[in-house]
Amino acid sequence: MALFLILKALERNEIPNGSLKEIVTTLFKPIQKAEVAAKFCHSLGHKEVPIYPGYGSAPDKPEDFNQAYPFWPSKWGTPGSSNAVSLGQGKGFEKLPFVPGQVIERRGDIQYGEKDAILELAPCTDLAKVIDQGGRINRIILMGGYFGTEADGKIEITRPGYNTAIDPDAAEKVLTQHKHPVLVFNSQHITNWNFSWMQDEILAILCSQEKSKLGEAIAKDLAHYWSNKKPNPYGSLLMADVLTTYVGVLHPELIKSTMPVEFHFNKKNHFNPETQKEEPIHMLHPQAKTLFTVCKKDSSNVHILTELTVKPEVLRQQVVNEIVSSLFFKDKESFLKAVEEQRRKPLTHEQIGQLLLKLLSKRGFKTVIVQ
Repeated sequence: MALFLILKALERNEIPNGSLKEIVTTLFKPIQKAEVAAKFCHSLGHKEVPIYPGYGSAPDKPEDFNQAYPFWPSKWGTPGSSNAVSLGQGKGFEKLPFVPGQVIERRGDIQYGEKDAILELAPCTDLAKVIDQGGRINRIILMGGYFGTEADGKIEITRPGYNTAIDPDAAEKVLTQHKHPVLVFNSQHITNWNFSWMQDEILAILCSQEKSKLGEAIAKDLAHYWSNKKPNPYGSLLMADVLTTYVGVLHPELIKSTMPVEFHFNKKNHFNPETQKEEPIHMLHPQAKTLFTVCKKDSSNVHILTELTVKPEVLRQQVVNEIVSSLFFKDKESFLKAVEEQRRKPLTHEQIGQLLLKLLSKRGFKTVIVQ
């Protein structure tokens, strides 16, 4: 969805041609992710954007993934093996055309300049390498972290957040450097603002008969992820990456205020007396809140978003309408009508599961639904 917003902004000339310099994929099966991104770009007429599997990406083998990302929570299962979400990764896009030349094996260092902004919507492994190479970046826009209220200069940590906790060593490099401006989008605020896809909206999208080919592919992936997300399937889906992209990249004028902060990373391992071993403090660990501390500091180059110029519920509906009327419905009115229909006839989890199996099997898509 985030990539879609950027490509549509290019199409409408809302941002200059060539603004999207490149796309970098990471984590499990990054080459497959790069191919999905290429299909996505091709569907919207952007074959010129180079796509790179990232330096920090783990190999495809599950055992190699665990070695590369020791802070991955074991409760989620191992990608490619016991992690249900990963088993359906990219399958919804199998029928879309692929342009092989758009996916490139990077050779040499990553080159960025003073006019380049980096949008980080994943763990910071590759971004940390950019930091290591020096140079000057215009700014970094980062999604990650659950930060609560500020009291006596100290910011409450609800939990570290996915993008900062999966590779905390890389996150530390990004968030403690003093050279590049960083704007962090706070997942706690996004949760409090209820900036999410609602369950009835998701069901309306999945049941729509008006989807474009790209919309159909996205809906299939959405259905797989939605039915396998942890800790519970279904319900709402946080639009964290969507908001970060829409406001941080496309509409920074919607930012009313930010808070300058300083990150201090603490011990990343914990001695387990039961196993008599040092174990990584992953994001689901009881001591996850101790991974780092955040304090207010006026002179800092790192800022956390605190307030928008518009009401979050108004912005949410605006962004939702823009996405659905381009991908899943012929217009906003059709979408709103479909949502209202879902609200009139709410489904139980069991009924949703049966509906998804019916929809996906009808479209020739094999999925794993774990409830």
